[in-house]
Amino acid sequence: MNFKKFFIALAVLFILAGTAFADSRIEMIRWKCSDCGKEFYTFKGDYTLDDLNFRDSKHQSDTLFKLSNRNRNIDSCRHSKAHSFRRSSDRSYRVSELSRMLNKIVAVRRGGSLRVNLIEWRCKLCGKTFYSLGDNLNIRRSDRQHDKILSLGNRRSIPKCSDKNNHNAHVFEKRRSNSARSWEVAGLLDDIYWVRD
Repeated sequence: MNFKKFFIALAVLFILAGTAFADSRIEMIRWKCSDCGKEFYTFKGDYTLDDLNFRDSKHQSDTLFKLSNRNRNIDSCRHSKAHSFRRSSDRSYRVSELSRMLNKIVAVRRGGSLRVNLIEWRCKLCGKTFYSLGDNLNIRRSDRQHDKILSLGNRRSIPKCSDKNNHNAHVFEKRRSNSARSWEVAGLLDDIYWVRD
């Protein structure tokens, strides 16, 4: 009888472990320009946009870029040379939500360390490297990887494993986990994946 209870408890833990880190949440700050009304978001831990340096238009253009494309500055202010940022709210968002607002998220060149870890994963079979922002890519149903694991940058499904002896499912090995910076996230956007619930 005790063995049966142990087996059931182990099965429950296995199920919870497989879904605990799906579509993780990330703390963000919402900003609004008091001149033109445009809204922007930054990751918590990055530089705050109400810093005095960011009132200078040259500093803004040298430092603030779109997370969706770090070669493009954020949209300019319609009424002034520089945005006048006011902190609007703090809130955590699911990575799936962030994937739909990438143009409004700011990548700060030489920015601060975010309150989220960038995890590097490597498939033991095909050798490809993938990343996540807190999500565990080893999902319970590996046969559903193509349906459940999506790119943050382009929302496409993760490519199938190219190992010919495999059933198209990756076997992920965690390589490292470091504090991320928004500039780094912007550069890896299409290679960062999240797990759909």
